[in-house]
Amino acid sequence: MKTLYCFYDMAVSPCSYDFFTFLYSAEICRLRRRKSEIKLIIIQGPSNRFRQDHIRTSQQNEIFFNNVIVPGISILPSCTSFSWSQREDLNSMTIPSDCIYPRGYSTPLPISEYTGRELTASKIRQDIPGEFEAPDYAKLLVSSFVNKQINGQKYITITAREILRDNVNNTRTLDQNVWQNVIAELEKKNIKTVLVRDTYYAHSSQTLLCDAIESPEAAIHLPFRVALYEGAMVNFCKNNGPGVLQLFSKNANMYFNEFDQDVIALSSSWFGENYGMVEGSQLPMSRNCNIYKWGKEVESDILAFCEKTMDGLLDTSPNYSFNNEENLIKSVQVAVGVLCSNVAHYILDEDLTLFENLSKLSSIFNFNKSIVEIMEEHEDKILPSDRLNEFLNKVQEKGIIG
Repeated sequence: MKTLYCFYDMAVSPCSYDFFTFLYSAEICRLRRRKSEIKLIIIQGPSNRFRQDHIRTSQQNEIFFNNVIVPGISILPSCTSFSWSQREDLNSMTIPSDCIYPRGYSTPLPISEYTGRELTASKIRQDIPGEFEAPDYAKLLVSSFVNKQINGQKYITITAREILRDNVNNTRTLDQNVWQNVIAELEKKNIKTVLVRDTYYAHSSQTLLCDAIESPEAAIHLPFRVALYEGAMVNFCKNNGPGVLQLFSKNANMYFNEFDQDVIALSSSWFGENYGMVEGSQLPMSRNCNIYKWGKEVESDILAFCEKTMDGLLDTSPNYSFNNEENLIKSVQVAVGVLCSNVAHYILDEDLTLFENLSKLSSIFNFNKSIVEIMEEHEDKILPSDRLNEFLNKVQEKGIIG
């Protein structure tokens, strides 16, 4: 079969921008398994069709689903269809195991994959990165916007996060003084600035950044937003949901981030346990043109990145490097966890490739434990003994040294 069936289950997954991390991970899986298309199946959850949590109200989930997730599916060209299905409608589906994502998914026992752990394993496996791309109609709309609003000039984008939720220490808020200076300096070079605000503030009468051209269309229409990012010289943002749309592309992007230990999804433990990242690390399976910039915004860094893109020095190759030993070790730990979880369901050739690359890293950097020993620590917790033995027998058959 040439189709990868991808299940986003709202019983265990949020109605949020995390959906696009899932979608990007699914696309990498499609490329790895040499499938020609994705069929996306979104399964309704138990609380008014969504996950039961306290992040958003049912009404907010409904709005986000219809205005972000559904139109957002169009930015993945390989996704040929999607459904919004009830669980009982899918119980009789029979699909070959290598055509299912996430691994081992079933409607009685749903599995989520939106935190980025699969991206960490893909980095070590050195998978081919995917990319999001705006549909043609959105590109035409942006072309019209650029011609009418900025006379066809070059432009950068700044994406603002203005809501207060999960921003305890203001690590996600723009430094307006820095950006005002950047806007003024770029204006001297006839480079315009387009500001994309939070959806709630899309038509606000209150100015956020003077001399920036606001695009309410991008704030409320996701394919338009992606097309606007694609046409920009550089895109900038601080840690926010739409930022993943920039990081999973071939455009020049700078994404500012700081740890905030008072917010789970911004904490160092969250980044370490899901992405294998520490301060200074780059997001796994992003490209060299997508810069994860740690710390607060610095005017000189922003302008230097703009200069670099103007000089045509854009490296779109995948970034498989680690910035230090801690980044490497944490990434290995995440990837071994992914390997054990996957092998617990069934074994595919991609598992042997991941094991082999993990073993090479272990040999090069002289880990205290072999990959087999690290896997054995997961034995009987997430990986049954018989399945571990079956996997190690396949490793031996392939002549892989672990």
